[in-house]
Amino acid sequence: MWALEKGMYLAAYLFLGLSAVLIWVLFNSAFGWKVYCCIVLGLVAGAAIGKVTEYFTSFDFGPVSSIKDRAYTGPATVVIQGLGVGMISTVAPTVILIVTILACNALAGSYGVSIAAVGMLATLGITLATDAYGPVADNAGGLAEMAGLGPEVRAKTDSLDALGNTTAATGKGFAIGSAVLTSLSLLVAFKAQVGLGLD
Repeated sequence: MWALEKGMYLAAYLFLGLSAVLIWVLFNSAFGWKVYCCIVLGLVAGAAIGKVTEYFTSFDFGPVSSIKDRAYTGPATVVIQGLGVGMISTVAPTVILIVTILACNALAGSYGVSIAAVGMLATLGITLATDAYGPVADNAGGLAEMAGLGPEVRAKTDSLDALGNTTAATGKGFAIGSAVLTSLSLLVAFKAQVGLGLD
């Protein structure tokens, strides 16, 4: 996974550097640097959600292994363990998003929350590019099976396919996290537009 993550980290560093230059040129004030902090918070929140998603979906970590180990006792325990792990896996991203929303709102109001969504989406291009790795690895496994290649080849393509599933789940985590921030910003903008006195 590190080989795929290097591209995401490079994109994040480039985005942070260019954002700092733009903030300095456009704002160059205390409010501008608060907006920059919101960008950083959004980017860090997206990376944290990606790491949590990787932990709960990768075969290298405990949650997936715990589901696999339940198969020794039958399919019912696999379903129960899978549901339990799936429900627990939603806690950390929810807490990350709540902390990000509250911090950005304290720094720059609803505009800060909107900019945090931009920060989270900054690495979306490279994230979706690694997401495309999954179907390629899956097709390679299918071709190896149709060609009648040995089991050692299929074992390699299966491990690559599992990694592809992890990258796909990470991409979905980014998309859902940014959708939360964006939808909250749209609701605030709608409230301001129609003049609802909900404060």
